[in-house]
Amino acid sequence: MAVVSTTTVQVKPDRFQEWLDNFRKVKPIMEKAGAQNVRVLAGLVAGQATGTIVVVSESDDFASAGALLDQAFADQEIQRQLSLGEGNPMAGWQTSLFVDLPL
Repeated sequence: MAVVSTTTVQVKPDRFQEWLDNFRKVKPIMEKAGAQNVRVLAGLVAGQATGTIVVVSESDDFASAGALLDQAFADQEIQRQLSLGEGNPMAGWQTSLFVDLPL
């Protein structure tokens, strides 16, 4: 059963490129920790969600998703990127886990 992680990111005005440059440093760390199919989605025409960024990655199961989160959140670069404050281009973020349901 695939586990899909979605992290919804609110980027501060006029700081999208800075956020994207930062994420390009984080993606290889996530992949090394086991994240699969890492991608970034941008809400271009999305009503109230316009401008919202969603980072998506996949894991094979809950055990590998948990191991990924443990390894990724232990990394100092990821900790730095997720620490909100004046110097960070993110205004906020939230991570959720979803599972594929058999049809």
